[in-house]
Amino acid sequence: MLSQANVSLSDVMAFFTARNISAGYLVPTQNGLDKSILDAHASLRKFFEHFGVHNYEAQGKGGCAGVLLNVHLYKDGDWQRRDILFYRPETKSGDPRLRIQRLANYAKAGDLLVFMDSIDGLHVINASVPGAFAMADVADSPLALVLRCAAEGRNGLVVKELLERLRVIAARGYVPAVKAGATGVGMTLEAELGIAPNSRAEPDYKGIELKSSRLNKSSRKRLTLFSRAPDWTLSSVGNAVALVDKCGYWRKGVHRLYCTVSNQTNPQGLRLTVVGDELRVLHSIANGDEVVLAWSLQVIKKCLWEKHKETFWVDAIKADVDGGEAFLFNRVLHTRAPITGNFSALVELGLIQLDLTIKLVEGEFGRSAKDHGYLFKLGKAHLDRLFPKGTEYALR
Repeated sequence: MLSQANVSLSDVMAFFTARNISAGYLVPTQNGLDKSILDAHASLRKFFEHFGVHNYEAQGKGGCAGVLLNVHLYKDGDWQRRDILFYRPETKSGDPRLRIQRLANYAKAGDLLVFMDSIDGLHVINASVPGAFAMADVADSPLALVLRCAAEGRNGLVVKELLERLRVIAARGYVPAVKAGATGVGMTLEAELGIAPNSRAEPDYKGIELKSSRLNKSSRKRLTLFSRAPDWTLSSVGNAVALVDKCGYWRKGVHRLYCTVSNQTNPQGLRLTVVGDELRVLHSIANGDEVVLAWSLQVIKKCLWEKHKETFWVDAIKADVDGGEAFLFNRVLHTRAPITGNFSALVELGLIQLDLTIKLVEGEFGRSAKDHGYLFKLGKAHLDRLFPKGTEYALR
């Protein structure tokens, strides 16, 4: 148990380390408390990012880009819910900041604040308050409960639940595919879990994204990270119909643009690159490169962050059963918190690629474009370039 007399950072770190809890630390200044503005230093930002709380890298500047969440402050033996705002001002190069509602009523200058990620979000303990940890080992006390959950992580119970359900599915052996084609494996697993087909941007299972793929030992196997339509206001063509008119080709009587775009110019004259704060697809023309697709890089990073705060990458062995495809789900790689700062470099290295899947159709009101998404993909062998080391689980 910690002695509260002149508590030190070293002692507090030892306390949490002994309980297998990773924590973030902050000492507010008087100026910060007076202004209700605290600087989010590098190690605290890393803590927030690692645990999927917040990613300043993917956040824009200004009040409209602020992110408001709940935080729980430990006071008088229980947890009090407050607001916490993460933001980057337009001034001072957008230095990362945070603001906790009524923090001056909870801490004084020089106090040691400890941040933990637990079952219902972010929690803060003022380690400088006498008796702050007195209930840490009292069974079922509010503090002990949060400490236990923090050791497992916010989604610890959900991870266990999902693994158990996947193992039940795997124990049944090969599962007949619910649909043929590339999306069949993912739709089959979701059907087994009772997840209805959807096109939502948020994760699939109680905050955990599910990505299933056929087991393939080839280093060229690619996995879809997410889909995001371009910002047509940044494009020289303005819409998908004009894009296919300019860059597409005819096959079997259909005007289409099905291709992979990477850092190298493809047969359609398209190349993926990062220019300043934009991700662009350039089209090589006689007098230079034309921007035919573009995205705000911060929007792309935000999509990646929100989709993959926590992900199960599920491998499936395929087999032919009764004339159709079937899957044996046999292994999971569990990752958290993508390193969004690596996205641009992976594009320039050709490791992150974009698949276009657009065709034109004639309708009552003329031509329109249909697509299966603007799919950003990464080779399975390169997941460790984008995600911190994950945990592997056998399902059988």
